[in-house]
Amino acid sequence: MVFKSAPALETYLEPWYVEESHFIFDSEGMQLEITPNRHRVDLAPKQPRTLNPKIARSDFAAFLEWRRGPKATDETATLSELAVASAEFADG
Repeated sequence: MVFKSAPALETYLEPWYVEESHFIFDSEGMQLEITPNRHRVDLAPKQPRTLNPKIARSDFAAFLEWRRGPKATDETATLSELAVASAEFADG
């Protein structure tokens, strides 16, 4: 899933989500960490700072193919271009 902002994602996630294994990246490929906060969650950059643009790029491309159909994503698109394209389908 893609969200327009970290606060939009925080309102969507519930504390039980923390217990499951998930990778969450921002549009630059920075991994975010989820922490429970009463009946909500908070997102913050994972420490130590973890940048993985290859995984984030792959996730955005897969998301776009799911939304647009197979082969809908230009294989030469940058992470930034994929993030912008994904924002068209973002929740929140």
